Amino acid sequence: MPSETSGLQNEVFKYLLKTPKALAFVFFSFISGYIWLYLILVWLKGSTNNKATRHLDSGYAKTALGLLWFAIVMYPLYCIKFGFGTVELEKVYLLAWNTLLTGLFFQGIITIIIIRFLKP
Repeated sequence: MPSETSGLQNEVFKYLLKTPKALAFVFFSFISGYIWLYLILVWLKGSTNNKATRHLDSGYAKTALGLLWFAIVMYPLYCIKFGFGTVELEKVYLLAWNTLLTGLFFQGIITIIIIRFLKP
């Protein structure tokens, strides 16, 4: 089983290194997931010592949380630009930078509002 996992990870790393936009998505997804996790656990919940925190406090979980956020942001952008229908990877790559900028902008606004008006 470990050799299958490492083989899959090698394929993913090769793909990410060949595709700069995908690598940027993964990098910014980790940053975005880290910020969301910080806001949820520290500012909104106020506790960081439980079982759920240990499961969420990994690189994969933070990246997945950030990817979920960017998927939520990309869907309206995709529908506005290309209409409803099948999702094509080339069209997703066309919206990559717009999605990253829009997602990080809105996340920054949400972060500022939460930190400014809510006490931990």
